[in-house]
Amino acid sequence: MFELLLQADKSLADGALAQAERTYWQLVDLDPSNAIAFSGLARVALARGDERLARGFADRALDLDPESVTPRAWPPGTCWKSWSTADPHLLPPSPTPRR
Repeated sequence: MFELLLQADKSLADGALAQAERTYWQLVDLDPSNAIAFSGLARVALARGDERLARGFADRALDLDPESVTPRAWPPGTCWKSWSTADPHLLPPSPTPRR
């Protein structure tokens, strides 16, 4: 299952949205409680400009795993109440603290 997730993420990063979507759905078929797969589907929907569908997938991911950081990961500038905490590796680097 991990290889499928990597494949889906790579497809998404490469802009192959249809392939990414198919692979995330394969993951959902294998494990309907896979919050990471629903988070990926949300990112595909957002990349296509469908924020309403993205929100539905994001909320589903959070319903499945409310404690996980992964379903909360969202690009800066996109905000809705349930996705207020972003995965730090998706955010721009923070300034170096002054001593």
